[in-house]
Amino acid sequence: MREAQPFDLEAFIAFVASKPADEEYDYCDNQGCPIFQFLIASGEAVNSVGPTRWHDEDGIAHDIPGGALGPLGDALVTDPKTFGALRARLASLTDKGVGR
Repeated sequence: MREAQPFDLEAFIAFVASKPADEEYDYCDNQGCPIFQFLIASGEAVNSVGPTRWHDEDGIAHDIPGGALGPLGDALVTDPKTFGALRARLASLTDKGVGR
């Protein structure tokens, strides 16, 4: 297995922007979680996503900077849970310097 790449907020935002704006996501379901979907699309061998880390298929934990306990998590759990709304919330975060 290749080495996992650090979580990249800018790449995550680009992934969210590539999704249909009206597509809904389910933050509480691993496969429906935008972070899980992003990691899979990035070629990661992801098994699960938690509040501050994701785990690969070997059980190794990898950090999600900010995770679900900070502004990124707030953006993910806020309604409406569509990729278009999430894209707008994430843009607001980067405008405030989060993830830099």
